[in-house]
Amino acid sequence: MIAGHFTLQSGSNCKFVTFFLTYWLLGGSVFDMIYYAFDLPVLPFNLQFSRIIIIMFTMYFLATLALERKYKKKEYFENPNFEKFLYIYLFVSVVLNIIHTFSILSLKDFFVNTTNIFAFFIIYITIKKYGDEGMIKAIYKSLLTICVISSLVGIYQFIVDPYFFRIGAERLAFADKLRSNGVFKAEYIQSYFLISGIAVALMTLKSRILKYLLVALFLIGIIFAFHRMSWVVTIILFAIYFIKIKKVKILYVTIVAGIALVMIFFFSSRSFLLVDEFGHSHIVQERLFIDTITFRFNIYRMVLNNIPKSWLIGFGTPKSDVYYHGMLRLGAGEDWANAERGGLHNGFLHIMFFEGVPAMILFIIFLLSIIFYFYYLKDKKHIFYFIPFFEVTKFTLSNISNVFPIYGELGLLMAISIAVGVVAYRKKIDLNKIMVNYADT
Repeated sequence: MIAGHFTLQSGSNCKFVTFFLTYWLLGGSVFDMIYYAFDLPVLPFNLQFSRIIIIMFTMYFLATLALERKYKKKEYFENPNFEKFLYIYLFVSVVLNIIHTFSILSLKDFFVNTTNIFAFFIIYITIKKYGDEGMIKAIYKSLLTICVISSLVGIYQFIVDPYFFRIGAERLAFADKLRSNGVFKAEYIQSYFLISGIAVALMTLKSRILKYLLVALFLIGIIFAFHRMSWVVTIILFAIYFIKIKKVKILYVTIVAGIALVMIFFFSSRSFLLVDEFGHSHIVQERLFIDTITFRFNIYRMVLNNIPKSWLIGFGTPKSDVYYHGMLRLGAGEDWANAERGGLHNGFLHIMFFEGVPAMILFIIFLLSIIFYFYYLKDKKHIFYFIPFFEVTKFTLSNISNVFPIYGELGLLMAISIAVGVVAYRKKIDLNKIMVNYADT
């Protein structure tokens, strides 16, 4: 109902794409669960919600493209430089997928992996082609709406009932407290969506009251997720925002960021475990100072020791014997070695290990080229481009401590964000109309 309302209200010329994009933002994390997937005997893979959208977008894109050629209504726009790196990386990934299919993967794995690889591309290219001012507004409204809902759910989960609307992971924050997932499958997905919500609120809302209320609400949701890397990324977001957008001196930003960290640590420990001394509180010892670094560095060492054996094409998937035995030698356990949980905990090493060194280099060049592209637009054209600039920066930083492929929730959110930025620039959309007070709509 909300997606339908935003779509009809948007005035977009392409309501089909607008509706399913807003629908995915609002409910994709729930509907992508295995409970909503179904099998068709004629297909080598099950149909999940996001995969259905990818198929529909592909058919819609090809159909409209054929009609344009028939009636000669094709329009030409200059393509951004980063696209060629995206296309090269996707091509290399498909080739590697074919190669590993013969040695490791099944035919089902091949189809699933190939559709996953193209998910980012079809989302990006569809928005790039059909996006307009109305679609951009609907996308941002949907993102802010789901962030509000998820923050409120996350707060209720942490304070009242940890299993309220919990649809995924049950990871401990400290003692017997579970990290808040909100309406997402994991606490880190919740955190990174809320960080994106903060960036959108800061850059698009003119009402200071509404802006500060939403930012405060999202910050509480991020804190209750107890995901340390997302805390770091949040501080980086505010540092970049105040230094580059608000032109605040670096010294002042550093002091405020330091005070904010101290306050977060202090009040968290005092609020939930008043009987403990701060330095020995469970929250500090069990979450902030817990040693997860040593094991992760052992994983990284395993990757670097093995990669010379197959540096060109990698080892395929976690079904590889190299991955299996490598994890067992680290004492990770059978479930980790079978890729039932865990992983390499670094997106760049993940690509290097499974796709090879050249693929990882292409992936890094692709991300950096997008960052530079929107950084230039932010400085030379409009501060609106801070949103896609930071979205890619966030995705890059998040892959330092976790694995977030470009076809996952965060990858597709990035695809939406950079496509919106490209549409705004190529179609010369009046960005001052995007930066509106949503309290009036």
